[in-house]
Amino acid sequence: MKPLPNFLAFYAALPPEKRRLIDRHTEMVDHKKGEVIFEQGAVADSVYAIEKGVVEVVLQAEGGVSQRSVAYLSSGDIFGEMGVITERPRISTVRICEDVHLRKFSREWFYKLMEAIPTFGIFLASNLAERLYRFTSNHYYMSYSVDFSGNLENFDLLIIFQTLQSSGRTGELILTSASNDVIGRFFFVNGDVEQGRYLHLHGVEAIWQVFVEEKLDGSFAFQATDQPLPVTDERERIALRGMDLLMQAASKRDVYQILAPSSKDLTRELSRQCERLSWEDPETEAAATTIWQHIQKRPQTLGTLWRLCNLSVATIIEVTRLMREKKLATLSKENDPTQN
Repeated sequence: MKPLPNFLAFYAALPPEKRRLIDRHTEMVDHKKGEVIFEQGAVADSVYAIEKGVVEVVLQAEGGVSQRSVAYLSSGDIFGEMGVITERPRISTVRICEDVHLRKFSREWFYKLMEAIPTFGIFLASNLAERLYRFTSNHYYMSYSVDFSGNLENFDLLIIFQTLQSSGRTGELILTSASNDVIGRFFFVNGDVEQGRYLHLHGVEAIWQVFVEEKLDGSFAFQATDQPLPVTDERERIALRGMDLLMQAASKRDVYQILAPSSKDLTRELSRQCERLSWEDPETEAAATTIWQHIQKRPQTLGTLWRLCNLSVATIIEVTRLMREKKLATLSKENDPTQN
C-alpha cells in the first residue's frame, strides 16, 4: 500500500505565483490536543491540509454511543474534501491527537483554486482514488476491518505500538514499503504482540530491528480480527509482553541512535581470537552462540551475520561489543572510502 499523495510536497513543487495564490486564499489555524475539528454529521464547509501534527479520524455508531478510530493523519495529509465535493454532511469526526498547524480552505476558494490550478484537482483526484483503492482492494481490505492506517514517514512506531497496546485490540499490523511490498507483519492479541516478522527476521528480533531502522518509507495499517490468528511459525512467537517489550525496544533504539557511525558499519569483519566461546550473560548467550558458529571457520562482516542469523542489527552490534570486551573476537577497522 503506497502512501497517500502528500500536500506539502505538491505545494512545494508549485511555481511561486501558484503558491502565493494558495497562501492569499487559505487560512493558517492552530488547534490543541483533544480539540475537535469537526463532528460527524456536521455541514462540510471547509477542507484542511496538515502542516504539522497528528489528527484522528473517528466513526461513530448510530446514536453516537460507540466510536471507532479508522485513521491517523499527519503532516502532508489532506482531509474534509469529500464532504465539500459531494456537498454532504461529514461522514466522520476528526479530533486532535497532538497540537496541529493546519491550512484551511473555505468551500468557495477550494473550488476556485481547483479552477485556477488544474494540477490541484489532479492531486485531489489521486488522493481520493488511493483512498478508494484501499477500501475496495482485496489485497488491502480483506475479511476484517481496517482500524487505522498512516504514513510510516510521519509516525513514530513506538506511538503506533503503544496505541495498539492501550486499545487492547486483536488483529494484524502490516508494514508496507513505498513500492507496495509487505515488509512486516505483527499479530496482536488483546493489545500484546504475540508474533512478528520483519524482512527476514522473526519474533522479538523483528521488533528490535524495526525500532532501530533510521528511516522507514511506506505505510502501516492495522486490521482487526475477532479471533487471534494461529501461530504458523514458532520462530515468530514473542514472549515479552506489554510495557516490558516496548521499554526494551525504546531502550535499544536510544542506545543505537547514539552509537558512532563506525559502530554501525556493517561492512566491518568480525574475527574470533580464541578457540572456544565462554559466555556468562544468559540474555545474550543464544545470540552469541549463533554468531560464534558463523565466525568459527572464517571472519564474517556484520552485514553477512545479519543476513545469516535471525538477529537484529542492534543485537549483533551489542554482542559484538561484548565479544570485543571479553577479547573473544576482533572487529576490522572502518572502511576508508578513499581506498575504494
